[in-house]
Amino acid sequence: MKNILYTLLLLLFTFTIHATLHAQFGIRLGGHLAKQEVKSNAQNFSYTSRIGLDIGIIYGVEIAENIVFQPEAHLIQKGYKIDDIVLGENFLTTLNYLEVPLTLKVLFGDKTNLYVQAGPSIGFLMSGNVKQDDFTEDIDFEEASRLEIGGILSAGVSLGMIVLDARYLLGLTGTVKDVRDGNIYNRGFGAGLSIIF
Repeated sequence: MKNILYTLLLLLFTFTIHATLHAQFGIRLGGHLAKQEVKSNAQNFSYTSRIGLDIGIIYGVEIAENIVFQPEAHLIQKGYKIDDIVLGENFLTTLNYLEVPLTLKVLFGDKTNLYVQAGPSIGFLMSGNVKQDDFTEDIDFEEASRLEIGGILSAGVSLGMIVLDARYLLGLTGTVKDVRDGNIYNRGFGAGLSIIF
């Protein structure tokens, strides 16, 4: 219930700013090819990628010529999957985040409307589960780190009200609490379509 309340307050805050400053506002629907990378002194490896949903709201304010400050808010699915052919076991981990990137967007050209975008991102793990065949278990928040600091790098093209983009998300903080020897980090590629009002 608290997560729903926080999301509604965030939406209300965004709409209020939009009405006050008359800046660009939009909605985005996309997909996210997520995986997790294990880094430790003993070994480094990555789990298999999984596809997740990415739904977001976008707010843009031009702070200089061809430079836009663009905070966003996303409900995004991260995680990974494991297909163990030898043991015949399949694991699918779903991690549902509220993700807030704070980015700068640099525009190129009047006709092409190309842009690049980059900045830090703050994520909050709202829920998650691990599914093994027909058995599903919720994420243990005693072990999982709920706050994630990361970064985003994106490029795209504006076609009137329609914006197409591709992006890379890099988790900089680990997803597990109290680990001495390394940690597990979120990684992901995404693509989406936005409608700007």
